[in-house]
Amino acid sequence: MSMTEPALLSLTGIAGAIAEKHISSREATQSCLDRIAQWQPRLNAFMAIEAEEALAAADAADAALASGNHRGALHGVPLAHKDMYYDAGKVVTCGSKIRRDWVATSTATALQRLKDAGTVRLGSLQMVEFAYGPTGHNVHFGPVRNPWLSTTSPAVLHRDRARRWRRA
Repeated sequence: MSMTEPALLSLTGIAGAIAEKHISSREATQSCLDRIAQWQPRLNAFMAIEAEEALAAADAADAALASGNHRGALHGVPLAHKDMYYDAGKVVTCGSKIRRDWVATSTATALQRLKDAGTVRLGSLQMVEFAYGPTGHNVHFGPVRNPWLSTTSPAVLHRDRARRWRRA
């Protein structure tokens, strides 16, 4: 396998590289955190970045893999989740100013299943207030920028891809 920067691999690419021990979960997680630090000021994609917790979870995933405790295809893979998925003990704003300090008391089933599969949480992602829109614009926390064309929203990329797909 030719190795590129782990953060640039696809989900299946990074999962395979970790499972085959070409890279560690910590290396993959650190690569993602480095890119987040580089691009967050321009893209405003994250509500919360959980670097220390992510690295600790990556180390735990690597230790489990080393002892033969492989939890599945996503074991050790770093992921981030929209800020609408409850994670017990963490602030979940749902993109709303009125929930700026609200701490979840339970964990969403989807997140629990990902945790049980051994994924590494990088943090929570920005979103439209209460998910009431497709563009990523948030009047309280600022707009999310498209990583490929930072003057537009992420929705523009998806719209353009959909148009090209329909023409093909």
